[in-house]
Amino acid sequence: MVLVSVALCTYNGEKFIHKQIDSILSQTYKNIEVVIVDDASTDSTLKVIEQFAKRDARIKYSQNPTNIGFNANFEKAIKFCSGDYVAISDQDDIWLPNKIQALLETIGGNLLVHSNSVFMDESDNILPKYLFHPNNEGILYKIDKNFLFANHVTGHTCLLKRELVDKIIPFPEKCFYDWWIGFVAAYERRIIYKNAVLTKYREHPASVITKYRHHVTQNRYLYYQSEIEIVCNHLEAFSRYQNLSNEDGNFLRKLFKSYKKRKNNYFAFNLFSITYKHFNELFPGNSRKGIRKALFLFKYCRGEKMF
Repeated sequence: MVLVSVALCTYNGEKFIHKQIDSILSQTYKNIEVVIVDDASTDSTLKVIEQFAKRDARIKYSQNPTNIGFNANFEKAIKFCSGDYVAISDQDDIWLPNKIQALLETIGGNLLVHSNSVFMDESDNILPKYLFHPNNEGILYKIDKNFLFANHVTGHTCLLKRELVDKIIPFPEKCFYDWWIGFVAAYERRIIYKNAVLTKYREHPASVITKYRHHVTQNRYLYYQSEIEIVCNHLEAFSRYQNLSNEDGNFLRKLFKSYKKRKNNYFAFNLFSITYKHFNELFPGNSRKGIRKALFLFKYCRGEKMF
């Protein structure tokens, strides 16, 4: 049996961490190691982890002396993993018992497999909400350009092959680690989606994502400014991926340069031209044509000064 490492990062997660760890240790696939890196929690998270580690030798844990942030912490945790495969875990979810087994059976020759999740609240009540619609068979991975403007991979759903780990480390600065992982796997044409709910994803006010969304949505200008900045950061990182062909590298650098024109401008004209030409690749789920396509792109290419 191959060894599967679970990279679990924690920060002030005392309220739910025991349920997350319980669900990992209860997996039907038993040959696992659980690598936990705590990011300088100020609550009792580390004590909970220590109690689990005393009962199960598969748990290995460490604590950062200072807080380094979730991106850097996940990079650190993944580096500590020694398995043939690495599964990524948040601190407040619940994994279904067959999650690792199902992902292992699906990944095949791919570098990455990801799956669906159903949302739940603070009290473990299931919500009528999914990461992907259950009837959705996943993104069209025949083209990697659909990762350029949006992320389609969520970290906690992922199982990575060791070969992919060597391609993604170190994580680029100012990038969401799972978006970077998804882009690299898609560019290498070795990514697959498991159309099954394998995680109960907890949505609660104290989560990192919820806090961030609440912050940026309070101000319309701040929201669009943040969106533009995030995409710019990722396009710049993608354009520097070491395995890019010359043609793809040139395209990404041109796209990044034109997208940056959304900053401090009313409209990004070059971006409109590029996105119109490559519309089906950049927006594969969008069926707009003719005037509807042009109107969509006119809105998309607006600059910060339009808001």
